[in-house]
Amino acid sequence: MADNVTTQTSTLATVPGSTVIATDDAGSAHYQKVKLVDGTADSTTVIPGDANGLQVVNVMHSAGWVANNNTSTAQTNTQLKAAPGASTALYITDVIMSTDTAMNIKIVDDTAGTPADIIGPFYFPANSGEAFHFITPIKIDDNTNVGYTSSAAGNHTVSIVGYTA
Repeated sequence: MADNVTTQTSTLATVPGSTVIATDDAGSAHYQKVKLVDGTADSTTVIPGDANGLQVVNVMHSAGWVANNNTSTAQTNTQLKAAPGASTALYITDVIMSTDTAMNIKIVDDTAGTPADIIGPFYFPANSGEAFHFITPIKIDDNTNVGYTSSAAGNHTVSIVGYTA
């Protein structure tokens, strides 16, 4: 864009109560300056944008993780993700399971204590699988791990994706 872009006021910003007060001006290439209103005071911040002036949003949580287990034997309360520590919890956003043998698989919490079923059990025919994405993440109790149980021997993989908060 040219260096002679003038400041524009727009209501296209997606931050509630905010207004874009400048886009892609000299010195802030591909950024938007946004006036934030929180009810007590106004502040101006610069947020990243792309070459078209659209706001760029990172959708991955800064404390994101992936846990995976591949095995050929039946599993009982096998830990996938360790407990995160006091006053923090695991949040599951996705689960992917596949198997080459007919079996059921379930996600459980507290694998060393008294496990509770979190997801499933799901009953799979041979050579099948499923992927689940949760718009609302599943919160595990504070300082509790997550694992799984499978009902039969046979190659199978269980993966969970989430974040800690």
